[in-house]
Amino acid sequence: MTNKTAILSEFLLQTDTQIRIFDLGRRVSKIRLSDFQRFERAEIAYPFPYEQTAWVGLLYWNKKDKEQHNIWFIRMPLDETGHIQLSARDEFMHMLLSRFQETMQKTENPQAMQHVLKDNPYVFKPTEDKMSIFHSKALQVLQQSPTQFFTDAINYIQGDNYQQWQHLGIQGITDLAVRQNEDTIHTALVNALPRIPDTVFNILCQSIENEPIDIDLANTIIKRIKESNNEQVIANGVRALATCQSTKLKNDTICSVLEKITPNQAIMLVAIAAKTWEVLADEKTLKLFLEKLSCSNAGYELFNSLMLDLMFMPGLREKILLEFRNPNRSENLSKAVGTFFQTVK
Repeated sequence: MTNKTAILSEFLLQTDTQIRIFDLGRRVSKIRLSDFQRFERAEIAYPFPYEQTAWVGLLYWNKKDKEQHNIWFIRMPLDETGHIQLSARDEFMHMLLSRFQETMQKTENPQAMQHVLKDNPYVFKPTEDKMSIFHSKALQVLQQSPTQFFTDAINYIQGDNYQQWQHLGIQGITDLAVRQNEDTIHTALVNALPRIPDTVFNILCQSIENEPIDIDLANTIIKRIKESNNEQVIANGVRALATCQSTKLKNDTICSVLEKITPNQAIMLVAIAAKTWEVLADEKTLKLFLEKLSCSNAGYELFNSLMLDLMFMPGLREKILLEFRNPNRSENLSKAVGTFFQTVK
């Protein structure tokens, strides 16, 4: 394999490993190996671009011994179509292979692999919340026990003293979220979500957004959204519906939230754009979202920022541009669109 044609996934697979690949940009979402390889070869756009970058977490381990595992966090710049920048890919691989050869000449210890990315400019450190979720997912993939914080979290959810939550660790809550499809945990969450304090609800939702949820859990979250006047609770409830198994239930709920959004509630618009962007593929939802965004007190800066981000999402650019050209758009949206194109130019 030459430096010119090398891609990361093939390099790792040559070392007798298994790989799991996750996006860490928008949500902590699994990416199929075949899709990631096609992305590396610039055959397809990155499925979850964020800030014109692919934020990737790789977990890989020895096929014969899962204790021998490593984690890499790598960011790759994207071009204007969302594809990998070939010059950046090739530079990264050249640096990786050079360091790998130097390291292996000194030692054959498999654990030395964790050092081959030292000082590499394409490495990044995830935020604390993303790191917690990734850690919980990694333990599950490696078939290891959850962290020491899990016991306190499950005891809290299964109990009835919900006001005593200050001792909980965020890592324990993410462990719960990753295992929410297990029967006992699922039942406990459905029972507890309507009654736990807003603070715990918000943290749970930010963790649940990374996991597929069934209709029972979704309906529990939706009920809380409908009954709350707290915009943080509503925004985090929307986030938790990101991977709801019922597309219609998610779309209908977010449309209902959009209809009630006032100009000073930009936090909800940001939550929709960042976490549940798939609903914007629906013409009615997209139209409502753009109109609300154009009226936001956050001004044209937020409009421009979210549009530049959403236009990178696969399948959304043409739909957004079509709404920009809609002759029936409001005056507010027309002004926002005009300002957007002036800024882009």
